[in-house]
Amino acid sequence: MADESINSTKTFEVVTDKEGIQYRRTIAHLPSYYRTDVNEKFLSSTLDQIIQKGKLDRLDGYIGRLDAYTRSITDRYLTATTKSRTSYQLEPTVTYTDKDTSSISPQDQVKFTATYDDYINQLKYLNAPVDNHDDLTKEKTYSWNPFVDLDKLINYREYFWLPNGPSSIKIDSNATNAQTEISVKNLTADGSTISAYLFSTRPAENNPAIT
Repeated sequence: MADESINSTKTFEVVTDKEGIQYRRTIAHLPSYYRTDVNEKFLSSTLDQIIQKGKLDRLDGYIGRLDAYTRSITDRYLTATTKSRTSYQLEPTVTYTDKDTSSISPQDQVKFTATYDDYINQLKYLNAPVDNHDDLTKEKTYSWNPFVDLDKLINYREYFWLPNGPSSIKIDSNATNAQTEISVKNLTADGSTISAYLFSTRPAENNPAIT
């Protein structure tokens, strides 16, 4: 084949450079015939980057607001990529949930969610000033809009309160166009001094009006 001879060091799966750093090489898994310079350059810039050993760095520090009330002067915080991320890490996000669903899984109940970055970017899109985030989000108190009738809550003296709920209202059990058997009793025939008829559907009324 018209190619330079393969150096024996290029056939090793793991090689060590002059600084003592080891590299894994995918070219070593190819047959000798395909270990060309072209393939080596291609694999070293693509697959070799994926199969290298991972390097873990230990991180020790807090993540969150740097101006938190519970922060101690000796606390060490992890740095972030931007000033906004450093100042507003782990800020609350906008999340809308709907528990009235057939699924009991929490992730299925989440209908909408937005990160803090999404919130700021949306304000930027609407041309709102976002240079000072404290003007946007930092508050001592929050507004509350409960699902109650504010008039009843404030002017409660103007209403009648029923601790046990409203009294029950008796409704005739006979539906419209329904066929019902009615038992009629003559009170006079039973020896009563009252001359009246008693219907089974109106047990407490004598001679009721029947429509």
